[in-house]
Amino acid sequence: MDISTSAYEDNQNANLINRHLHGRRYLILDYFLRRYCGAPLHIFEIGCGTGKSLNTIKAISNDFRYYGIDINSSFINTAR
Repeated sequence: MDISTSAYEDNQNANLINRHLHGRRYLILDYFLRRYCGAPLHIFEIGCGTGKSLNTIKAISNDFRYYGIDINSSFINTAR
């Protein structure tokens, strides 16, 4: 069952714990990419949602190839 992108965003910001956990994952991604990965980056994200991790990746490098899949077609349309 697809949920709307706005409901997905609302869930990520629903409470302090959700905000912390969803925000923390981008910090971990940033740390991992900077420490262990060189350019060009090749990233395949399963469960990419609306593609928010792209902002973190773009802040590190413009030399990357990104592929994301998600079961929710509305998320993929938003990510494009």
